[in-house]
Amino acid sequence: MLRSLLFGAGYVLMGLLGVAGLVYGDDTFSAFWATLLLLIAVAGAAKLGFRHRFDRQRPDPVLGTAPSGTPATFFRRSPFTVVLSVLVTGALALWCAAAAVALFRAGHGGWALLLAGLAGLLLWPVVVAAMGRVAAGGLWLTEAGVEHRNGAVRWAVPWSDLQAVVTAEPIRLQLRPGAAPRIERTVPWIWSYELRKPADQLGIMASDLAGGPALIVAMLAHYLGEPRIRERLGTAESWAGGPH
Repeated sequence: MLRSLLFGAGYVLMGLLGVAGLVYGDDTFSAFWATLLLLIAVAGAAKLGFRHRFDRQRPDPVLGTAPSGTPATFFRRSPFTVVLSVLVTGALALWCAAAAVALFRAGHGGWALLLAGLAGLLLWPVVVAAMGRVAAGGLWLTEAGVEHRNGAVRWAVPWSDLQAVVTAEPIRLQLRPGAAPRIERTVPWIWSYELRKPADQLGIMASDLAGGPALIVAMLAHYLGEPRIRERLGTAESWAGGPH
């Protein structure tokens, strides 16, 4: 709670500075910096507001079908975070492009070229997202293993390649020596938060997943330790056999 309050206060301050820059700034570059502050403040405040509301009205997991086509117990991810990330990235790309034009007109060709390149770098993942290759996804527990999708990354791993559940948020799954999970990335450098981890672990950001981190960790640990009842996953019995 304290961390959220501190972040909230920071976003409010940035928003006020942005408004002041737009009202009292007397040149184009002041307006650009003020706009950037406002963009960051609005995006940050929206994310904090979502987290607060989602924690109060978090949905339950449901029965579904994993990307592999296997019946699964499905922890759906809210699309809000991914949509917000795409919108903010697109807005930053437009900001960089506009700033590049302004710098070029002011005779700063080097800085203009740098920002134009940054605009293109930011626009690329937005185009990939527009093509349907970035999705909120979620977490699927199947009889065969665990499948996961978040943003630009998806992976699948059989139960036999998992050794333990390490931490709760972000959730870390310890892989057995020699395990080689199937990992796919549609954008190599953004929207791939879970891959920033030790090489022998898989990560799951669970804060915006149905059920919540505590339930997901309990379910993972339960079915990891009980191979004989994994056939219940993807059926109504997965709840009768799992922790509540």
